[in-house]
Amino acid sequence: MSSSFNFHYFKHNICLSTFIAVKRSQKYIKNSWISMRETLRALHNQTYKAPYFLKADDATYVIMENLRNALEYTNPRIPFIMGHVYEVSPNEFTLSGSFGYVMSKAALELIVLKGLDQLTECGPIKNVREDVQISKCAKALGIQLKDSIDMFGMSRFSNISITNLFGAINNGNNTDRILRWNPTETDYTQSVYDFKKLPASPLLISFGGLIPVRMYVLEYLIYHLRPIGITHTILQNRSYSSVMNRVHVTN
Repeated sequence: MSSSFNFHYFKHNICLSTFIAVKRSQKYIKNSWISMRETLRALHNQTYKAPYFLKADDATYVIMENLRNALEYTNPRIPFIMGHVYEVSPNEFTLSGSFGYVMSKAALELIVLKGLDQLTECGPIKNVREDVQISKCAKALGIQLKDSIDMFGMSRFSNISITNLFGAINNGNNTDRILRWNPTETDYTQSVYDFKKLPASPLLISFGGLIPVRMYVLEYLIYHLRPIGITHTILQNRSYSSVMNRVHVTN
């Protein structure tokens, strides 16, 4: 994943001289929002001004080509955060941080300049998850939460692990188990197929909850394995640009 970035930024509990990093003395899990606030300030103060900022942890694998496609028709001057958005209560939406989300430059500036030191929702609240609190902060500032949806209505920031995507499920008793995905039903080289039966978007942006060895497996399967004679021509005949992004307005 990292080889496809324009610029890297790390958050760590020790000072790292070889990386651009924000030093944190507190444990990240319990104080992730406190850490995120400091990181957002540091990003805003950097001389390198990127149009977008991606948040991902060390268990997240991001397919950067698909992320760039999702951002193709967006405007960094419009404040938004894009990721997997789910409803926690009626008319209340939040981001799933474990699978990554991307923030526009305008959203970063708004949070840092108008939120962190001025709004309660953006303040130094302890023992809260950063994805939950940044969603509340965004809502207070009128920043949109955007969920990138593909041509089949599937979120491209899926919040389901690989094991849950492809593993077997219990069919109501202790003996019968069925697969979540039947590959033959979605095989577009066959005369009959149905892409809506895919376990996740074919344009998925991220996987989460991965141990390092599984990241290497994904890297090989996605970027290095090339089955002879198979081309993904089906996508050339469908509109899959990010103009189809579903938007949850948070104000």
